[in-house]
Amino acid sequence: MKTFLALLLSCICFVQLLAQQPKLVLPIGHTDRVNTARFSPDSKRFLTASLDNTAKLWDTRTGKLLAVLSGHKQGVSSAEFSPDGKMIFTADGSGAVRIWDAVTANLLKVLREHDLNILSVRFSPDGRKFMTNSSDGTCKIWDINTKKLLYSLICYKQVRTEDASGNYQMEDSEEKQEEEALEDYKEMQKELEEAKRLILKEMPKTAQGRKEANKLIKSLDSLYQIPVKEAKRGAPKIVKFDSLYNSKKQYLKPFEANYAEFSSDGKKVITTATDGTTRIWETETGNRKLDLKVVLSDIKMAKFSKDNLKFLTVSYNGIRVWDAKHGGMLYDIDGHFENGAFFPVENKILATDDEGDITIWNSLNGKFVGKLSGHHGSIKTLKFADGGKKLLTASSDHTAKLWDLSTNKLLRNFDGHINLVSSAQFLLTRVKS
Repeated sequence: MKTFLALLLSCICFVQLLAQQPKLVLPIGHTDRVNTARFSPDSKRFLTASLDNTAKLWDTRTGKLLAVLSGHKQGVSSAEFSPDGKMIFTADGSGAVRIWDAVTANLLKVLREHDLNILSVRFSPDGRKFMTNSSDGTCKIWDINTKKLLYSLICYKQVRTEDASGNYQMEDSEEKQEEEALEDYKEMQKELEEAKRLILKEMPKTAQGRKEANKLIKSLDSLYQIPVKEAKRGAPKIVKFDSLYNSKKQYLKPFEANYAEFSSDGKKVITTATDGTTRIWETETGNRKLDLKVVLSDIKMAKFSKDNLKFLTVSYNGIRVWDAKHGGMLYDIDGHFENGAFFPVENKILATDDEGDITIWNSLNGKFVGKLSGHHGSIKTLKFADGGKKLLTASSDHTAKLWDLSTNKLLRNFDGHINLVSSAQFLLTRVKS
């Protein structure tokens, strides 16, 4: 037996790395751009998600179309197999998640808790939870068995108000407004309870007196009745996006929750929002554990290190590495980066910029280690394989490339795409010698 690697590119084609030419190219398929392509856990099937409002399930060996997952009202932004391979999760631009039986392709459940485009679906390492992050500014954690929403995490600190002329200004986020409203409500409740106590004290202790007291208390309840959203710690309820208007009838637009991921032990979640907010949450409770005090301009993502003791942020300010417990910055790497990741094994960081350069840095001190050159456009995907010795990249320059990270050399160039390569994935298989 010998091992070879294969990869899936979202054109769609299927390539053996022992040969340059694609093993499988699908002549039919989607009618619009393919956003993601994913192998099933057993590698026998793969999924594609497209802007044509569908996801499709394919046979890896033959390329035969097995099922069309339809019903989405907008483009499908993400399609993923559950870790056990029994379910398929598809998410779209309207904020809906559809859950399918991976064998029969029957629809099992539709979840409609987000108000805007869902950017990704991710699973906890133990497979018990999944997470969605959205342009509505929230990240939601779900129970994978019951399909119930566990926590809704508000990932932004501010909102933008837009008037009729399209002018923007910043306001406190709904979360902060909700906290202030709750404090006001608590104060009014105290006043109400004191007023009730005085009524009961002053009214005659007779049947008629009690009747009059109850009548006054009822009128007070009506007077003090105010519309306050429930603000249960760890799971604040969100007003529907299209009803977010302030007192001046200005449209309130939250900043999107543009990135979210679980830590490798599944105990924490890290989120970023496009207002520069980075937060770490407790997975089991939904409580916020860390709110990074520094606002990072044009933040792209945040990723935990393998030991979860550090995390990096990628933004217009460069790459910064932080202590995951206290939020102190350990060091920064200057540059306008688009993507970044810790190596799976070695103490290194990989970073990409919008011109296609890939740089390697020491994750202990931020010192420059090396550079991979070959792409001529922004890199959309970074995938490690072979224990971190190989790297697969997909780019807007219409190519995917395979790199040897022990030598920093280009091993394979996969071209022939007529548009950007938005997704690429390794498949590890074994064949007879």
